[in-house]
Amino acid sequence: MGVAAVRRLGTVGLIVLWASLVTGILVLLALTVQNSAQFGRMRPWILLINLAAVAVVTFLLARKIAQLVRDYRAHVPGSRMTARTVVTFGALVVAPLLIVYLFSLEFLNRGIDSWFRVEI
Repeated sequence: MGVAAVRRLGTVGLIVLWASLVTGILVLLALTVQNSAQFGRMRPWILLINLAAVAVVTFLLARKIAQLVRDYRAHVPGSRMTARTVVTFGALVVAPLLIVYLFSLEFLNRGIDSWFRVEI
């Protein structure tokens, strides 16, 4: 078995793993939406799965950034342009992210305050 075949098999395995993980998460979500009592029992599992997914994405991102820094310091061709592109797209992503976050936070705070405000 050649290197390309092993790499292709690994890629297919990762795709199947992620597809089954997403399917499992969606099944858990469908079960909890139907029964709120069951949500109380499944909430720790859902939080654990989400925490694991965030940890995996954070690890992969940190690994790619470390590789980019290594390439940048070693003056690998194209690494400076890649770094500029990453910084540019990062800056372009942060502004809308903050705007949506702040507006949703304010909306939720005002909404919840109005629910419990009792005027006598």
